[in-house]
Amino acid sequence: MSWVRIATRIFCTVALLGLPVAAQQNPVPSAQPDNGIQQLQDALRQRDLVIEKLEKRVEALERQTRAAPAEAPPAPNLPSFTTKLAPTPATPKTSATLYDEEERVARATLDSTLISRGSLLLPKWTMEVQNSLTYYNASSNNIAINGYAILPVLVVGDILSARIQREVLLGAATTRLGLPKGFQVEGRVPYGYESQRNVNADNTETSNHSYGLGDVEVALYKQVAYQKKGRPDVLLGMRWKSTTGKDPFTVGSNIPTLGNGFHALQPSITLAKASDPAVFFGGFAYTRSLADTKNIQSIGPNGATTTIGYVEPGDNYAFNVGSVMALNSQVSVSAGYQQGFTRSSRLGGAIIPGSFLNTAILQLGGSYMYAKGRTMDLTLGIGLTRDSPDFQFTVAMPIRFSLKRVSKLAASVKPAQEKAAGGEGTQSEVKQ
Repeated sequence: MSWVRIATRIFCTVALLGLPVAAQQNPVPSAQPDNGIQQLQDALRQRDLVIEKLEKRVEALERQTRAAPAEAPPAPNLPSFTTKLAPTPATPKTSATLYDEEERVARATLDSTLISRGSLLLPKWTMEVQNSLTYYNASSNNIAINGYAILPVLVVGDILSARIQREVLLGAATTRLGLPKGFQVEGRVPYGYESQRNVNADNTETSNHSYGLGDVEVALYKQVAYQKKGRPDVLLGMRWKSTTGKDPFTVGSNIPTLGNGFHALQPSITLAKASDPAVFFGGFAYTRSLADTKNIQSIGPNGATTTIGYVEPGDNYAFNVGSVMALNSQVSVSAGYQQGFTRSSRLGGAIIPGSFLNTAILQLGGSYMYAKGRTMDLTLGIGLTRDSPDFQFTVAMPIRFSLKRVSKLAASVKPAQEKAAGGEGTQSEVKQ
């Protein structure tokens, strides 16, 4: 308010200084000179009184302004129907908040696809149960039916058929559990149906089919490095395959089976690098099938014969590369390439002819998150070599949930049940 004081003083001074000018324009007779000086002095005293009053009012206003905050202007007299409106939320969501939520959901869809591809691990105490169904179709003009299975659609051994067509409908129940310190354990139980049609050299056709349990697998993964600047995520894994499924050494070489009869260990390493909105991954795996003594059945001129032989399955070296990209908060697409080389197997130390395999598969897929923690994953595989399946299609539906939430829910339900049980007991005692 200091500027108010200055303006007041200037205004009063200018107003009073104008009196001598008026006195000069209307001169008073010289007989009365003392009356003009007296009037000027009275005017100055009156000016001082006015300035003093104005200064007091300004000081009072300044004290009121400092003591009490500025009051909001009175609200207009709104119609009565405005009181029925819903109150405005205290913290409305901004566009940035909505964008962060959408980005988080999109990342969840991307993570679900990467977990199914084995390029990402679950958070600790998070479980995922996945049911999948895969259809394989393979045909060849030079494939063995007396021997053992290397892949679900390939058998290695003596070449006795001119053409064979195999169809496999393989389901699998896979359970994954995230553990502390970057570990994850996984179990896979395959089951399915397989049919095989053979066209022999004499133009006769035979068909066989079987169904049942495949070879159960157990795996353990560990994330040893996390993405930082130019360094990708690094995952190490170890998978063990059992011999729970039927194999051709026990049921006969002319009957299709879902197992190969050999235990196998598979160490692997996977690298993954995120570059929004995509994630690139690649990996290498080595499969070592353990040699074993088997009953080998063969068909010759004298009929079927069975011999005992020491079979050494060939080791497999495989690598894969691919990318997953999130299109929006619910949909992601993926593309990948897998290549594997299986060394020649041996029977009694001798190489089995035709047992070297070179498989290559181009994979295209997409994922759709239809609910929180629930995803549908579709994958199409196209064989690029003669040893690869001609066509394969997979439908997987993983369901993910946190064990911490389940334990908290159980802990909250238990006291309520105990309280209810205690209340019932009290009521029964009162009735008695």
